[in-house]
Amino acid sequence: MTIPDKILTPKIDKNKLLTVKLHLKGIMKNDSTESLSTQGTVYYVRRKGQFIYGKQNLFNGAFGIIPDEYDGFLSSNDVPTFNINCDKINPFYLLYYIGRKNYYVPLESLAIGSGSKRIHESTVLNLEIAIPTLEEQSIIVSAICSIDKKIEIETFVLKGLNSQKQYLLSNLLA
Repeated sequence: MTIPDKILTPKIDKNKLLTVKLHLKGIMKNDSTESLSTQGTVYYVRRKGQFIYGKQNLFNGAFGIIPDEYDGFLSSNDVPTFNINCDKINPFYLLYYIGRKNYYVPLESLAIGSGSKRIHESTVLNLEIAIPTLEEQSIIVSAICSIDKKIEIETFVLKGLNSQKQYLLSNLLA
């Protein structure tokens, strides 16, 4: 990973601010901007495919890959990005690797600062990440994606069964 050029924006569009959710919940457009003051805060243009994280919450699972629909959106210096060298690492492999609780939670020990502690870009660049060949990464990603799809299907089935149960309970015990 490399630190991208810091592209400043001349005008801050509050409808194009990014936020990184905790607990691996991904990246979203920040909808809480009504009371947000942009005075004194520098915002940078972010690009699709970049790794993005919250300096104060990396160890709480606040990171992800910027999806296509957020290309050109903005974030402050507290939510930095990295360019991913796709010739060396599959972005999804990177997410799955870093997204293990036993990997990202201990990163709290690397946070520095007297008030709110942050994990700076230089620290992230020095993290140890096991990088197998791209072919092996693809196999790993494919296997995990298959499991994720199975979980999604089973969750959908479970919700349907719970609805059936509620229907039966309300009609049989009325």
